[in-house]
Amino acid sequence: MIFTSRVFSRASLLLMALFVSVSLQAQTPTQAQAVAWRVTKSSGAVSVTRANADSVSLKEGMTLDAGDTIRTDQTGRALLQRGS
Repeated sequence: MIFTSRVFSRASLLLMALFVSVSLQAQTPTQAQAVAWRVTKSSGAVSVTRANADSVSLKEGMTLDAGDTIRTDQTGRALLQRGS
């Protein structure tokens, strides 16, 4: 009986540790969108298609939103920075 309770106790601790670890690493979509991407450099033909389907030229300092898509031609380049 003592052996069974020790095994159960260890299994419970491992399961709890796994649950806490996974819970801490999981992000909701709201949390993931909280950090924006900013264009720090661009060259060549680079454009962004906004989530609402508007297409505009990508410019330095521009902030990208969730759902935006960046397009470049063969010579286009963009450098993005996450956060401020």
